[in-house]
Amino acid sequence: MERIALLSEIIKMLEKEFPLSLQEKWDNSGLILGDKNTHIQKAQISLDITENVIDRAIERGVDLIISHHPMIFSSIKQITDSTILGKKILKLIKNGVSVYALHTNLDDAKQGLNQYIEEKLMGENIKIM
Repeated sequence: MERIALLSEIIKMLEKEFPLSLQEKWDNSGLILGDKNTHIQKAQISLDITENVIDRAIERGVDLIISHHPMIFSSIKQITDSTILGKKILKLIKNGVSVYALHTNLDDAKQGLNQYIEEKLMGENIKIM
């Protein structure tokens, strides 16, 4: 039996471990695209939201892509098929795929990416600065 969770529940869990308050001012972590009341059955994790990532998600029936890098960093004036970003957004919407980004808040969290890398490189006797 597949597990089903509301996107809002998944977001709550992610933000408990990786609070948005940790992100840099210029960053755009959090829910990038989607409805918090959507039921999620399958999620996919990626570094970036590329065309291949989107196509793979659609092929596999994924409802949510959790990416490290946000696909949107600044304001958008148009969402059309005349830009790469517009094409991606339209494809995601048409196929019911939500997008959530964990970027600098994942990097800087106590159990985050920076700590993981430091432990791999330097052992366990480290201090986060």
